[in-house]
Amino acid sequence: YDWWTDEEYDLSFDMNGAELDELTQRGKVLNSHSSYEVADVLGKVESAKKTEKGYMADLLFSDREEISGIWQDIEAGILTDVSMGVKVLELKDITKKGEKKKHLSAARWQPFEISVVAFGADPGARFLAADPRIERARRLQLSADSGAASEADRARYLIQLQRMRFEAGL
Repeated sequence: YDWWTDEEYDLSFDMNGAELDELTQRGKVLNSHSSYEVADVLGKVESAKKTEKGYMADLLFSDREEISGIWQDIEAGILTDVSMGVKVLELKDITKKGEKKKHLSAARWQPFEISVVAFGADPGARFLAADPRIERARRLQLSADSGAASEADRARYLIQLQRMRFEAGL
């Protein structure tokens, strides 16, 4: 919805138009797009790339105690949805002749954050899986006493995002 023109429109993203530098260099993982306080930052984006299925990102969650509940809900499959904050760099009107509702396409766009959300606008943008080292990490945490636990902690919080098909509303 465009508040300036009072018009509704559909927005899609050209899957070849993403510029991932900002996301991979400075991207944060946020709690529901909130960035008003430092506590809103749950982690950081370790890497992001385009794959044949869409986009994938590796996220590193903080070890802070107040985030452990969010992590547990992700791990348990209770929190499954993600969303992105994006800056549209080039917008094209691709409305077909005779259509009443305007359709816009972000030809060039730059994601800058990934958020854990209760309900995402794109049902395909979800947590795919935790890092395969998690089971190993749990065992190391329980039995390690020589520095392996810190490596295990890092592995535990590294998760992958399923493709982000950045469609309308994201």
